[in-house]
Amino acid sequence: MKDMDSMRRLMVAVERLEDAADKQARQSRELSEGLHEVQAAQAGLGAARQSEEAKLRQAMVALFQEQQQKTETALRPVVGKAWRG
Repeated sequence: MKDMDSMRRLMVAVERLEDAADKQARQSRELSEGLHEVQAAQAGLGAARQSEEAKLRQAMVALFQEQQQKTETALRPVVGKAWRG
């Protein structure tokens, strides 16, 4: 009788361990899937940031060129007068 009780307790313990192992494996898979989603989102954000930085650089270059052209145009008559004396 004692052997049967011990066997039953052992079987229950093994079943609980199996359930816990299954639960941990399921949680691990879910966390892994979530991690992959986060990594994909980060990659997308990185690409968007690079695109925005490139647009900003282009806009800054255009503004610089425009300002340089305006300065050149404004100084051209003054420089011409200075050369003519």
